[in-house]
Amino acid sequence: DSTKLAAGFTDGRVMMWQVETGDVICELKSGEEPCYSVAFSPDGKRLAAGGADKVIRLWDTATFDMVAALPGHGAFVWSLVWDATGERLVSTSADGTARVWETSPLRTRVEAGKARDAAVTKIGPVVERHFEELRDAERVIGVIDADALLTDLERRVARQLILARGLRDEVTQ
Repeated sequence: DSTKLAAGFTDGRVMMWQVETGDVICELKSGEEPCYSVAFSPDGKRLAAGGADKVIRLWDTATFDMVAALPGHGAFVWSLVWDATGERLVSTSADGTARVWETSPLRTRVEAGKARDAAVTKIGPVVERHFEELRDAERVIGVIDADALLTDLERRVARQLILARGLRDEVTQ
């Protein structure tokens, strides 16, 4: 994506600009130490940055959320480059090593975490309401299992919340 430009600075900032207008799109923080290298994924959807703190950070360029922090080098990160597919990121370091990072599982974990958070937000109040009415974990599980409108993920999250609530209730009794 040639519409954006990014650069790292000695104070740990990473700035991104719109090439055509020169407008600053965002300012990200890549630690407190200098940022020596930045690289966009081939599709422009992720930005990697690394530097003196030995950690590579990945951001989603649409939301500007940091999606991963990759520690592992023994000295500062010198350079970053993505493979053509955007599935792997290669980093070199002053420790004399080069590392290949598989980034697609990271994206999957982040997406899974966001989906779980959304399920907790949706199903949490439902579980609490059923607990207040039924006051029995097994009966609440039965109601949740019978709800045809819930997804499999929501049912699994509900079971985790029910188990946690049941254990909490047992401890406080």
